[in-house]
Amino acid sequence: MALAVRDRLTFLLALSEGRHWGWGSGRTLGLLLFAGVALAVWIPVELRVDQPLVDMRVLAGRTVALANATGFLAGFALFSAFVLVPRFVETSRSVGLDYGFGSSATQAGLFLLPGALLGLLSGPLAGRLGDRFGFRFPLALGMVVTAVGLVLLAEWHDRTWQVVLGMTLAGGGCRSASGRWRSSSSTPFGRARRASRAGSTQS
Repeated sequence: MALAVRDRLTFLLALSEGRHWGWGSGRTLGLLLFAGVALAVWIPVELRVDQPLVDMRVLAGRTVALANATGFLAGFALFSAFVLVPRFVETSRSVGLDYGFGSSATQAGLFLLPGALLGLLSGPLAGRLGDRFGFRFPLALGMVVTAVGLVLLAEWHDRTWQVVLGMTLAGGGCRSASGRWRSSSSTPFGRARRASRAGSTQS
């Protein structure tokens, strides 16, 4: 437990302070190195103990590994859009840039609202599709819709409706996929192992 806490605390501290200290500074690199060493020590410890905090054998399974990789990619893409899109739409063209709409913070939030609302519908709908056709179908469908939305954002963003459309598809698709990859990776295991897998994913 102590190793896991040290690993995550040092890693998160390096990420949060790296831009202030400098990514090549001794403090940042030292914290990242310490986090890597702590992780390398923690994994063998978890494999040896009778009741591990995280069951590494579960995470190494093909189903769980693929589901976690899918979730990581979808989450990284969507949260990157959540960070970049408000900055993009709030940028004013009056400063000499050829992009942006000069939106206020409130207006920037409205660009993200349709995707969040669609996610409220696509999540439950994906659950019903998963019950009927299996969880792979809504997972794949959600990832495809997310990818289409992000491609639209990357290629067409000159007008407000284009940004709204891209974020709506990305938000709804990612929400559809997120619940399904958790379900698909938890189904093959007993209660204890499902708890271990879910805990490692959420943390």
